[in-house]
Amino acid sequence: MGYEIIKSEKDFLMLEEKWVFLFEELEEKNIFKSFSWNYSWWNEIKQTNSLFIVTFFSNIPEKLCAIFPFAIDAKGVLRFIADTHSDYSDILISSGLDRSELYEISKTFNQIIENSNEILAIELKNLTSSYGYLSIILSSFNDKKVFYNSNASSNMIIQGNDFSSCFSHLKAKKRNKLKRLLKKHSTFSTRLYFSNNHTFPESTIKDIVQEMKDNGTRDQNFLNSTLLKIIRTLYENNHLIIHEVYDNDKTLVMNFILHHQSSQNYLIWISVYRNIPKIHIASYLLFIEKMCKNSKDFIILDFGRGLYDYKIHNFLPEIYLQFTFFYAKNNIVFFKYIFKRMIFDLIKPFYKKHKKIINKALRR
Repeated sequence: MGYEIIKSEKDFLMLEEKWVFLFEELEEKNIFKSFSWNYSWWNEIKQTNSLFIVTFFSNIPEKLCAIFPFAIDAKGVLRFIADTHSDYSDILISSGLDRSELYEISKTFNQIIENSNEILAIELKNLTSSYGYLSIILSSFNDKKVFYNSNASSNMIIQGNDFSSCFSHLKAKKRNKLKRLLKKHSTFSTRLYFSNNHTFPESTIKDIVQEMKDNGTRDQNFLNSTLLKIIRTLYENNHLIIHEVYDNDKTLVMNFILHHQSSQNYLIWISVYRNIPKIHIASYLLFIEKMCKNSKDFIILDFGRGLYDYKIHNFLPEIYLQFTFFYAKNNIVFFKYIFKRMIFDLIKPFYKKHKKIINKALRR
């Protein structure tokens, strides 16, 4: 098993064809593992980060077997290129590898880290509860490491052609509540935007985002020009669809939904909406209703990272824990990290409770 460390943008671009081929082989086609997602975010962080993509390939025949989409930040910490904005982070690895090959990759990766003068630590965020092949890869790091629950995600399986069957997991009282909410907003129209039949509605998105900032629904950094550019790129590359809710000629909601064409998974990634009570929840119901009517099989409605009350209380999705793995090459870096985590855990509940007031006061 051979390996290569990619440190230049030129080599990153040259990897695209092989990356796409390996991505299409994966059973779980998570958009966050795609070349376009990682390359888009690399262009935004490259001023303060160093590229450090590790690839593994078989020798006979030569074939790309694994991609570790990493970068080194200004503090010498190895992390996923797009970890800030990826709801799920993971490596790409061929399902055809046996356990001995995985352990060989694990041992080699450990040596790469220990021999690198650029890397002081590893921090891998947004790992799923199983974290798949990574559990074997990271097992080679024996001490000065911590693995902790840092977040959670949720999703629900939608099956059937009518509202009741889609929400069969809910009790009648809660299901009727959602029905009433849907009926209240049933006069609104909806449509799906695909890149092949709609141009990207940039001006409308900007208008709604500014309204959300002005009324304090979101802080001043919400959906900035960088993120908007990446949303547009994903849309134009057919990795993202837009679900619009509108009344007459006025757009009320736009849901940005990450979706791979061969996947049953629809991840409601970001929503922008007018200041209308419960309109964002209603938009989810309208999307579910549309998908129920159009789907012959089942779909997975993925709410992504973060256990937001309005999603959990209204839809009762399945909840999955997410984790962060941290490893340091020396004791000072390790204990510094542990101390910062302790401080963060102390202030997080207060910030979460008063987030809207604090953001408004700071005009963030």
